[in-house]
Amino acid sequence: YNIYHDRTISGTSKDGSGKEWPGQSNTKSSGAKFEYRFNDANKLTLNYETIGSNFSGTDMVYGGNYVGMYDSNSVTLKHDWQINDQWSNSLMYRATKEKSSWDKPGGEDTDISEPITSNLEYKLYSDNFKYQSDRYSMVGGIEYSKGKDNTNHKETSNTSLFLQGDWEIVPHVTLSGGVRHDRPDGYECHNSFSYKLGWDITEKDTLYAGRSDYYILPSLTQLYDHKYGNANLLASEGRTTSIGYNHEFTPDNYLMLSWFETKSAVGMTMNSTTDKDDPEYGQYQNSIGGLSRGWNAQYNARLSDTVTFKLGWAHLFYDEKDSFTQGYAPKDKATFGVYYDKDKFSAAFDGFYFIRDKRGVKEGVKGWPSDKYGVYNLALNYTADKQTKFYFKVDNIFNKLWAEHTDVIWSGGADSWYAMPGRSFVVGMQYTF
Repeated sequence: YNIYHDRTISGTSKDGSGKEWPGQSNTKSSGAKFEYRFNDANKLTLNYETIGSNFSGTDMVYGGNYVGMYDSNSVTLKHDWQINDQWSNSLMYRATKEKSSWDKPGGEDTDISEPITSNLEYKLYSDNFKYQSDRYSMVGGIEYSKGKDNTNHKETSNTSLFLQGDWEIVPHVTLSGGVRHDRPDGYECHNSFSYKLGWDITEKDTLYAGRSDYYILPSLTQLYDHKYGNANLLASEGRTTSIGYNHEFTPDNYLMLSWFETKSAVGMTMNSTTDKDDPEYGQYQNSIGGLSRGWNAQYNARLSDTVTFKLGWAHLFYDEKDSFTQGYAPKDKATFGVYYDKDKFSAAFDGFYFIRDKRGVKEGVKGWPSDKYGVYNLALNYTADKQTKFYFKVDNIFNKLWAEHTDVIWSGGADSWYAMPGRSFVVGMQYTF
């Protein structure tokens, strides 16, 4: 069994320019997990989780004070059965409830005449099996999911069947294939396929190529949100093609290269109009057609018995059908991490460097705090004994001003972006009993 409780209280923060973002939040989360083994082949697990949060603050972009809350709880019951050396089965039921509320009680937002509330319920039933042999493995099963919007008295549901297999055709060559059949309520049935061919060229070199379909149904919020919802949304669907190569210099020193291209038949976006008086302003909408592609390189190495290192670089391209190409996506993004671990002491220095894709951003408009920036973090840990651990962490070491969302490009005023926190410190102790 495992039982936990966590409480986090936070207040006003500052961004990298020193500007204060007034806000308060009080979040509590609790959970309990009980596992019982009937024998070596059968296991029953019951898991309960709950989260409750209340928050308030001042909206520094749109103006005015806001208050809100979020509560959720979920129960999961799962039975695992190891039938024999080759066959296993997993049966699961999960029920989740979510409630939220958000309001500007001062009346500054004329679109909000009363608090925005949501009351959602989700249920999931699944029965999955797995087969494993020396040259072949297979997973499959059936899932039924149901969502209910108690505020708008709307429901969604979907029944799906899936089967995925990996087959070593000849030594060092593996063919993978899968199919998924969805029968969603209110939509036509849909079949998705995937396949991949992998070749272990040598003991240290692997090459693979594959293609897979995707099919994503709209969420209850996207369909029925009182302000931005669109009940006529179509499901997102398309196909991704990928090619990759992996090389192992040593077991702790390896390089991974990959390239992908995603073609979208139907996409999901938001109305890109900047006219806030337009009734469709910000509404979820479908886009027809779309293309994105990119490559990614990752290098991982153990420099010594105590030091490991990783470095990554991703290059992305999106067409301009999606409103969020207006500076939201990176053109290039580098990530890195250096980790030290010896005896009772460990340390981590990591971060990323972001180069913005500026297509779609109006010329002469400073839509973001910076188009090229790095954010770096440091964490130190000391394990006094098996039960006691002390830690110290610094996020955004160099106090960089940066943002992941902006209102400037949506006809907001200058500097109307939601800046991320500047330099922050965390000091703590963890005791296990």
